[in-house]
Amino acid sequence: MRTTMRAVVAVLVGVFLGCGSAKDPSKSNFKKALNAHFEKHCVGLGAAFPAYLPTTDGLNEKQRAAYDKEHATDLSRYNALISAGLLSVRDGEEEVKNWLSGKSTKQPARVYELTDEGKRFYKEERSQFLGKRGTLCAATLAVDSVDSFAEPAQMFGYTVSRVNYTYSAGSPNEWAREAAVQAAYPELKGLLAQNKQGHAALVLMNTGWVHEKDVEGRK
Repeated sequence: MRTTMRAVVAVLVGVFLGCGSAKDPSKSNFKKALNAHFEKHCVGLGAAFPAYLPTTDGLNEKQRAAYDKEHATDLSRYNALISAGLLSVRDGEEEVKNWLSGKSTKQPARVYELTDEGKRFYKEERSQFLGKRGTLCAATLAVDSVDSFAEPAQMFGYTVSRVNYTYSAGSPNEWAREAAVQAAYPELKGLLAQNKQGHAALVLMNTGWVHEKDVEGRK
């Protein structure tokens, strides 16, 4: 009988300890909040489309060489994204504004636009300070571990904790694995690295902890 009672008590204690609140300052709650943030904000290439480059119509050999040199990086990157199936290119026009007169004119241009495949990976968000910004999503980050955190404290009317964590990129989307894309965008290697160190401020809301950038009114 005594053994049975001890077993029951042990089970009840285990259940009690396992039923922590979502508002507790714990590594598990912080990991959940960080992953929720990462799921909404992919890691990838900052981009805005459609994009434009001047046409080469009417350029002589010397002017064409100068054009290729001036736009070498853009051409390399756009061509890599075209080969990956994310962009298409066509002859068109770009509306160019004269900031002195305030008037706009249309000029011939090469127009780079997202394909249907590209639209699958393109995410546009509004930044509080930068306006709209676009990202070609290469992967989603995930937290490997929460390593340490500061005791929650009051700041600007919120309860906040500073959290240090280790994170890695998940499996890259297929376009981000292509050799031509990785050569044109060497920063991808760093974005997709494993076991990186990070830190963030997490804020206690009525439903639990959230990343500071996910607090309503902030991006």
